[in-house]
Amino acid sequence: MTKKNLAPVIRSIDEILSEIVWCEKGEYVSLAQKLSTSSKKHSNYNLADLTIAALRGAFINLQIRYELFDEKVEDFSKKDLVTRIKNLIFAQVKYNLARIKKAA
Repeated sequence: MTKKNLAPVIRSIDEILSEIVWCEKGEYVSLAQKLSTSSKKHSNYNLADLTIAALRGAFINLQIRYELFDEKVEDFSKKDLVTRIKNLIFAQVKYNLARIKKAA
């Protein structure tokens, strides 16, 4: 994949991560903010580094977006939430890229 081909993918991921928002301790936070928060161990977090509360917040946002109301977030382990969130993000990226390609 060339830089030219990669740019729309990166833009799409950034857009999606910025749109996944939930309320935490009275303030709205986005998944992009959570993943860019630096720590002593890492320069950036990955989904598995986030708290279960943050993962639940992100998943509930995605549930609303994709109307996945038959799944209870409390029933998922941290590993399951990470996998489901990744799958939904990449499904949205794939959709966005197809839409861009179709428009071009």
